[in-house]
Amino acid sequence: MTIQKLTLKQEKFCQEYIILGDASAAYRIAFDAKNMKDNTVNVTACNLLKNPKVAIRVKELKEKQSVKYEITKDKIVNEYATLAFKKIKKYTAKDKRGALDSLSKIFGYMSDRPEKAAPITLHNHIHLETAAIDDRIGEMVNKVLRRAELRKRKEDK
Repeated sequence: MTIQKLTLKQEKFCQEYIILGDASAAYRIAFDAKNMKDNTVNVTACNLLKNPKVAIRVKELKEKQSVKYEITKDKIVNEYATLAFKKIKKYTAKDKRGALDSLSKIFGYMSDRPEKAAPITLHNHIHLETAAIDDRIGEMVNKVLRRAELRKRKEDK
């Protein structure tokens, strides 16, 4: 893991971005942005994330965090799938919706800004209407869970 030659403010931005997950908020903390318009901060923060040195550093920090907390995509998907598809009484509809939204983002069905999201087209070029998305996500999650279970069985043998 090599730290690229970043300015102190760029490094601070990277650290804050990992903590907050919000480039604009991280930019406001790392740089003197109190006199900047929100749109300017948003655009500048987005551009900063595209800077190759900054992008590499953010990736390094994310990887470090994943290792530290033993976060894997399988673990995340399994937890969301539990919330989204199992009938557990202590979870609310809001919890289930949040889990489904997160699964949708993980599998690329949805962007962070739904109003700008592209139509959903699967590999077999079937365009899905909104009502069918939940069913398709359920199928995808079940496939992932089945694969994880088969992998675990192979490892146990």
